[in-house]
Amino acid sequence: MSLVRPSKRITIKCPHCGKEHAITISDPGFHTIRCNDHDIIIFIDEDLNVREINVASIPKFDIDVSKLEFVKEKEAFLPSFADKDRILKILNQEIEPTEKDMMIIKLLLRLGYLRERGE
Repeated sequence: MSLVRPSKRITIKCPHCGKEHAITISDPGFHTIRCNDHDIIIFIDEDLNVREINVASIPKFDIDVSKLEFVKEKEAFLPSFADKDRILKILNQEIEPTEKDMMIIKLLLRLGYLRERGE
């Protein structure tokens, strides 16, 4: 016989913008809810009651990806977590980058796999 964890449907009102979010909670602890350009962080106690609500801003990306290019000498050694075709589409502004894409691009820039055009 398996134990079914109880769940609870709650509505959270964002303290930053006032938007309401209906969510189902089944585990105590910290949870995040995406809300426009920020996140709502809630703490749920053991009885599945909301105990704390905070807001965290989402960092803006300050890199102009259209000015970046691969370093030809390192391109063949690109780490496996980086999808070269996807990154090229982002650099050519064919698709919009996700947060994960931007984290990968920033890491590749720091590691020397990418550089600003003309360097």
